[in-house]
Amino acid sequence: MLNIVVIGCGYVGLPSGFAFASFGHNVTFIEKDTKKLDDLKNGKMPIYEPKLDDLFSKNKKNIAFIEKFSDITDPKVIDIYVIAVGTPTLNDCQNADLSYVFKAVDEIASIAHNNAIVITKSTVPVGTNAKIKEKIPHLTVVSSPEFLREGSAVDDFLYPDRVVIGCDSLEFDKSKLINLYGGILSEKIVFMDTKGAELVKYASNTFLAAKIAFANEISRFCDKEGIFSQGVLKAVGMDKRIGDKFLNPGPGFGGSCFPKDIDAMEYQVEQSGLDLKIIKNIKKSNDDQKKFVLDKIEDELKNKNAKNIALLGLAFKANTSDIRCSIAIDVVKKLTDNKNITITAYDPEAMDEMRHLIGSDRVKYSDNAKDCIKDARIVVVLTEWAEFHEIKWSSLPDCKIVLDFRNICNKNEIINNKIEYYHL
Repeated sequence: MLNIVVIGCGYVGLPSGFAFASFGHNVTFIEKDTKKLDDLKNGKMPIYEPKLDDLFSKNKKNIAFIEKFSDITDPKVIDIYVIAVGTPTLNDCQNADLSYVFKAVDEIASIAHNNAIVITKSTVPVGTNAKIKEKIPHLTVVSSPEFLREGSAVDDFLYPDRVVIGCDSLEFDKSKLINLYGGILSEKIVFMDTKGAELVKYASNTFLAAKIAFANEISRFCDKEGIFSQGVLKAVGMDKRIGDKFLNPGPGFGGSCFPKDIDAMEYQVEQSGLDLKIIKNIKKSNDDQKKFVLDKIEDELKNKNAKNIALLGLAFKANTSDIRCSIAIDVVKKLTDNKNITITAYDPEAMDEMRHLIGSDRVKYSDNAKDCIKDARIVVVLTEWAEFHEIKWSSLPDCKIVLDFRNICNKNEIINNKIEYYHL
């Protein structure tokens, strides 16, 4: 059993910490936001993530929440500090903002004993852990990036494809880290140097983003040539060398990881002096896809003389409440410029986030999909929630077209109800 402190109670910190608790370790979270802290102490999660509440409920005897480092009763018993804070893109360049990381490092330096291990789970540029080591030379510094997908973070942690652990110390005790990940088979754990571990996360996300961008570009070509893109991409994905994951066309990737990680990867490549054309064009390709979606919506508004439009889905993907970099934000902002359009929106989890960002003056939020689409002339599907496949499209006299940018709806039922159907 290890005593662990996790700094950061978000999409990385909570699933990781609760999973460590499920392995039998004692886990203390530090959360400086007092409202969030009170909610956590009362068992209320600040994010929507499937299975997270259940993982907490089963292991809460091993879990504690505190406000600050000075609340740690006895720092000498803490074996591991896990940094799981945000690393957003800086305002003045594409690089990652490491201010939260180094603030946590400074706090750790003030209390940690010499045998403690500091693990960076936050996504950080190559060379960051070396800089952390300079600040805390008496501690073991480890890079162990997370590979958690929002919407499946719990399963991704408990049943990973791999666990990457990077450390440059010759005296590094691997057994303690293997113990930390005690619920995971040791053959899944890959040891390497810290720079390699840092790059694995960026390289993985860059590759996946490139695969999404490729699928979207093929989809746009198919749209131009009148080819069924899903059939093409399905056949491509059947090749075992390629695989079918992340090969579905959509409205462009979003969320808290891909956009900022691609920015940071591109910045690191630029700083190295290399001209790596694939990496530096992924974001542009994604922006082109978003523009394609916005232009299609605008064209149909004109073609159908539409005054009422319904948006199904606001989160950047299904099974999360996260709207960061979601195409829905771009769509809503563009539509609200037209004062003659009535906008109705529905998302099972993300409406509060959109209300907070956009407000309710120009957007009406519905309690369910049926009410959202009942008066719409155009229905736009932006998130692949499973419930959207079950929508009944009968008795919608005003609806002229469904723009399904997730290929999730029941095409035959829509067409059988005399509604035009568009998909990627």
